[in-house]
Amino acid sequence: MRAFLPRVTAACALSLLLAACGFQFQGPLEFPALSGGIWLQSAHGSTPLRRALNEQLRLAGVTVHGEPGEDVAILRLLDDESEESLVAISANNLPTVTEISYRVRYTLRLGPARLIEAREREVNHTRVQDEFRVLGMERETEVLRDALAEELAWQILRDLAALPPPAAAGGP
Repeated sequence: MRAFLPRVTAACALSLLLAACGFQFQGPLEFPALSGGIWLQSAHGSTPLRRALNEQLRLAGVTVHGEPGEDVAILRLLDDESEESLVAISANNLPTVTEISYRVRYTLRLGPARLIEAREREVNHTRVQDEFRVLGMERETEVLRDALAEELAWQILRDLAALPPPAAAGGP
């Protein structure tokens, strides 16, 4: 019993400290502006970002429509591209440091209202490569690109959750 008391006291003290600094657990995202659902439009077809957005929106409880309709928000992915660039090479002229970046530019409309004007997001990952372990580098790049797409999708979801309900959104 005596060993149990200090643990309980420490747990209570920690929870009081966290509450005092304003820490709050993040609840599920809510999307009041997307009550009629959303349609994803992309000129680039099925990309890692579009797949990640589709999955994360569905998991968040947003209806993802196959075509636009009345009261359906239209998320248009204007630019959806990733690239890998060389940052450093070895004395043997082999790549040692590369950077993978994923960039998106998007808009959101609901009827005539433009809820989000062309907004741009970009995420990067710098990778140090071992010149003797080149097997599987292409697959590793794909995995990193998918992870960057997931991060971008999460950033877009936070933007969508911050929008006010349609009645309060207004504007042309």
